[in-house]
Amino acid sequence: MPGRKLALSRLVGTSRWWATLSTAKKVAIALLGLIAIGAAGLGAYYVLTGKLPFEPEVLWIKHEWGAISEDFTEIRTTVAIRNPNPVPARLKSMGYTIYMNGLPMASGSSVQEVDIPANGVAEIELSTLLNNSMIPLWWVSHVGHGEHTEVYIKGSATVAVLGISFTIPIEASYDVKTDIAGSLSTDEPREVDIISSPVRIYVVIRSIHTFWGDVTAEWTQAVHRVVVENPNDMALVVSSMRYEVVATWPEPSRPVYLALGSQPLNALLGPGDTIELTLTTYLNNTALRDWWVGHVGHGEATTVVVRVYATFEVELPFGYYEQELLIYEGEYELTTNVLGQG
Repeated sequence: MPGRKLALSRLVGTSRWWATLSTAKKVAIALLGLIAIGAAGLGAYYVLTGKLPFEPEVLWIKHEWGAISEDFTEIRTTVAIRNPNPVPARLKSMGYTIYMNGLPMASGSSVQEVDIPANGVAEIELSTLLNNSMIPLWWVSHVGHGEHTEVYIKGSATVAVLGISFTIPIEASYDVKTDIAGSLSTDEPREVDIISSPVRIYVVIRSIHTFWGDVTAEWTQAVHRVVVENPNDMALVVSSMRYEVVATWPEPSRPVYLALGSQPLNALLGPGDTIELTLTTYLNNTALRDWWVGHVGHGEATTVVVRVYATFEVELPFGYYEQELLIYEGEYELTTNVLGQG
């Protein structure tokens, strides 16, 4: 029994010694103990592998559209993180921001901790809301950059392995390009009848070229140059032009009118003359918010229809004649890949 008495005596002595310590000293000793345990674990890992833990890495990022409302568009993101170590890791936090031409469009974060298995991969899902009120601002930058947008994703994830924290960058970039103005231009001549009987009076629309003009937060100016030929032996007057730009989708979706307007011209077109007429249209940028909802809801696809009408006046032997006619109708299949998914 001497051995037991000695052990008991030591235990009693240790308890009395611990009782005499202040609270601060007790906390310090406890922290040192935890550090020693962590160091022992890290040391054991180093002894077994001969190296410190490898930094985890982001394998891939995937995005997809989620719920869509009048005010917000949900972006569902999945991030795959690989742990190359033979011991488990733990995701502490993750966050990122999506920029379009430098504009912060949406931010997402996750504070829920996730285990990443040893030599394995964990897929972390996040949900982010894009405020649809940002779409007109993005459109202004898109047109201002020649119908080009750079989408840039920047963020980071914090992953811990054996008490060591790694900050892993999350970065990706891709381009979104359109050619709306170019697609609404044509050099294909088109004859338009003003009167078909008793005599035929017509004009030839030689070409229409469209390009962007001034862009503000409220309006986007589009300039159309229309070359018109009068092959008749009498003068014509083009008194005005009217236009409409409509975003359409299959029914039952309702079309969104992006631009409506008219412009007085009073241009005289003499017999055999060819003149260039300039028509300026204005897209209402605030309507782009409604367009965005329909565009994303239909897989980022929109049919943009542009119609241009002209009112012609002609003095005939049997009286004065005035008629509004459709002189141009063009369609552009607008498709985008804003989330950069193949």
